[in-house]
Formats: sequence, C-alpha cells, structure tokens
Amino acid sequence: MAILSVEVLKKIIENVPEDYTVEYENQKTTAPLADKVEIDVSGKRIILKK
Repeated sequence: MAILSVEVLKKIIENVPEDYTVEYENQKTTAPLADKVEIDVSGKRIILKK
C-alpha cells in the first residue's frame, strides 16, 4: 500500500465541498495516512484511512 503524500492530500482537500468534514479514523495511535480514502456522500464527509 502506498503512503498518501502531502501533494495528493492537498489536491483532495482542495476539492472537498464546503459542507463536508474531513476525518481520520485511528485507535489512539499515530499512523501514516494510506492511499485509501472513503467518501460518505450521504454523511457529507471524507474519511482518511491508515
């Protein structure tokens, strides 16, 4: 699995609609962000995966 780069993350964040939230799920640990992103259209949020 590739690690999500700052460059790619910036492109994702720049295109998120204003009424969406961006969330990161973890289990109380610090982990690098992976290239997996979940988009919850009905919940209006983007979830970054580790």
